[in-house]
Amino acid sequence: MVPTPDIVCVGSRGQKLLKRLVLGSVSTATLASSNVPVCVYRANLPAPSPESVRTRFKLGDDEQGSRAVCIALSGSDASHTVIGWSLATLLRPSDRVVLLHCDASRKAKRHGLSEEHVTANLRACEETVRDWMAVRRDAKGETKPASGLTKQAAQSVISLRLEESKELADDVRDRLVEFLEKTDVQLLVLGRSNRAGGGFHAWSLGTVPMYCVTHGPCPVLVVNARGVRESPAA
Repeated sequence: MVPTPDIVCVGSRGQKLLKRLVLGSVSTATLASSNVPVCVYRANLPAPSPESVRTRFKLGDDEQGSRAVCIALSGSDASHTVIGWSLATLLRPSDRVVLLHCDASRKAKRHGLSEEHVTANLRACEETVRDWMAVRRDAKGETKPASGLTKQAAQSVISLRLEESKELADDVRDRLVEFLEKTDVQLLVLGRSNRAGGGFHAWSLGTVPMYCVTHGPCPVLVVNARGVRESPAA
């Protein structure tokens, strides 16, 4: 029996949409049909300019082996599944984790998500990651203060909420990509939409994952929350 992998990694040549539809695309087909999380690395990822390297906000630390990983959360119940899978399979205690939510009031209303529901889900996800970091770092022998969190564990998780405003892009996709461009995030993790239906809709990832895969400045890991629903945050 062939074992099921934890992650499928594919490269993408970054072809235009029309050409992908006509010729087919291995990366697009894999993203759309895989129950296993898929990480896409674009062959044409632009190298950061010297100026952007100097000015972008640094979250990781190469000397300490600390990666900067951004997990984009929708605020729905599926966010817990993405977090659980990331803790069980992907994240390291040395990582700097950014939990990022881009407000989209119209989209939330369309999906029946109240502000209270979104806020509660985001808070629960943050607490889960912080607790996981505290346990893993404490196991490495770090001193735990009375508050229950090591200083390093507390600083290793950043929770950000980009609200709708005149200063930021209206579209969630643009806000997300702009954030990635302004930081040294090395990997973006987000869930796919799992839209129901046949034909073209069966291949739809949702516009946010596809936009990030084709425009993001770093590799993107797309998690099929339905496919990894049973993954424990061990």
